[in-house]
Amino acid sequence: MCSSDLTLTATGVERPYKNRIRVAWDERYGSFTLGDNVTGEHTTFLRSTVAASWSPWKRLTVGMTLPWVSAWITRAPTPEERVEGLGDMELSARLVVFQEKSFAPHHVLWASGGLKFPTGPRIGDSAGFLVPPDDQPGSGSWDPFAGVTYGWFSGELTSFFASVTGRLTTPGWEGYRRGSSVGGSLAFQLQPWTWGALQLGADFLWAQSDVLSTHNPVPNTGGTTGYAVIGFLV
Repeated sequence: MCSSDLTLTATGVERPYKNRIRVAWDERYGSFTLGDNVTGEHTTFLRSTVAASWSPWKRLTVGMTLPWVSAWITRAPTPEERVEGLGDMELSARLVVFQEKSFAPHHVLWASGGLKFPTGPRIGDSAGFLVPPDDQPGSGSWDPFAGVTYGWFSGELTSFFASVTGRLTTPGWEGYRRGSSVGGSLAFQLQPWTWGALQLGADFLWAQSDVLSTHNPVPNTGGTTGYAVIGFLV
């Protein structure tokens, strides 16, 4: 490999070359509230994900992700419940459809697609009761997804990434169907050191309402969510 490519990038937006292998560990912590303080619920979660990718060809990368989910759920007036278990594995493929030159390109465009498998077993909470379908770490469904990603590399200190992905959901546990969604992200990266880089960006997600087995929409689900993102890569 030529040493001219010094850009640090997160898995999924790296410049392609044959037989590149990457392994990543991702930790996400957050909380959200559904409904009001009387009939709603509050969830705090920690999502740990291992990801691996391999490029058998300089324009093709195949990847896998597998999450472990821990959640603490409070539904008034019941005590807090703890939910913990394996999530659903995703397999994906990413293909370079455009780059303006074969060596150290500045502009790269990828098309991607994949499938989420129902690998996460149905689990119970800390009290031994089965967790409702919408709170399970896995959805129990087969969900295809597809998207496009653009990357710009200055060749020195800066780079920029943008992506959009759509996901089509199918019925899972007890016929419960989580809402199909469209999500996207923007990220600007500054790399002042060969070993470290800073990222600033934004993510958004729009999702349809979840649907019960009776085809009725679930209240307080779906909608649009936005995030500001600060990242550090080593």
